[in-house]
Amino acid sequence: MNSDEQEYIIKAPGKLILLGEYAVIESGMPAVATSISKSIYCYIRLSEKILFTSKRIDISKIEFEYSNKKLNLVSEIEDIDVLSFSKNAIEITLRYLEELGYELKKFEINILSDLSSKHGIKFGFGSSSAVTVSIISAILYIHGIEIDKGVNREIIFKLSALSHFISQGSGSGLDIASSVYGGLIVYQSYTSDWLKEKLKNLTSISKLIKEPWHTFKCEKINYLIHFYPLVGWTGKAASTRFFLEKVKKIKESQKAEDIKFYADFLKTTKTIVNAFVSGIKNDKKELIDKAITANRILLKDLAKKAEVEMETELLTKLINISKKHGCAAKFSGAGGGDCGYAMLYDLDKEEILRNEWKKNGIEPLNIDLDEKGVCTLSAETENI
Repeated sequence: MNSDEQEYIIKAPGKLILLGEYAVIESGMPAVATSISKSIYCYIRLSEKILFTSKRIDISKIEFEYSNKKLNLVSEIEDIDVLSFSKNAIEITLRYLEELGYELKKFEINILSDLSSKHGIKFGFGSSSAVTVSIISAILYIHGIEIDKGVNREIIFKLSALSHFISQGSGSGLDIASSVYGGLIVYQSYTSDWLKEKLKNLTSISKLIKEPWHTFKCEKINYLIHFYPLVGWTGKAASTRFFLEKVKKIKESQKAEDIKFYADFLKTTKTIVNAFVSGIKNDKKELIDKAITANRILLKDLAKKAEVEMETELLTKLINISKKHGCAAKFSGAGGGDCGYAMLYDLDKEEILRNEWKKNGIEPLNIDLDEKGVCTLSAETENI
């Protein structure tokens, strides 16, 4: 890149799911998440070719070419799958802009991340979603679209959710919403089956983005209460897809006991999430803590029914240490590794928990809550 060319930085935060895991994959089922200070950074500038670099997946200067609504790989690469999220994000966005009549620009993208450990192990903060959001926002931005506008946030969400859904073949969109909107959100998913049907005969992306998405709802929660989820990392990355497949067997089971179990699981999750949101909005710490504990127990029941270990030995240690010091805690996301959190309302117990977690093989992470969501940064930002 020539130093005299303008470079822009788009930051897309990762997410921490607080409550509602697994149930949120069903349309209309709520979950609560917050965006966090660990993020994906997309550096973008105009170029004579479409070039892509990512230290996150150890890819350097891959060249693409866009024609006939398709993004084609020009460079040779052994494992094309590692590029699927980024490739689809670029293709979907260019196709959208082309449909709206924009003169398409070529650009060079460089992705940096602090959503993984120094050894490259993912923390479980939705890195693929944040990558998708950052790339789509960056391409829109260099085409003159203000990414901070409320109406454009919904466009970014829908483009990102669509792209991510195509890459993954499933997904609730919760990670995407958290990265786009920022802050503490209560989220309800679009109808997955409806989106699958749309994709079968997708002729116009811009038309799909413009129309209402069935049951999709995202509310940013305003709160006065001071809370701080202290996050501990187990050092082990988990496979969300593996766990979702196990839970899917219960959902699709024809056994009466499984049908009743899953229906009760959804109903109870909704009650718990609503109680948590009420506690946050009305400064009721006891209600918040009860909701976190209840969701933990409910997820343990789900894991037992699905015959998988969602709450690993280290996650149980994290929770029990937190409980010993009067803090409600649970794992975040799919479980099976990744992270858990303890809910703090002041910082008096933070150092105690950090030290005990460390002694038990759990790494406390330095994380702040993010309020902005996806945003532009100054090109003079210090090294990330």
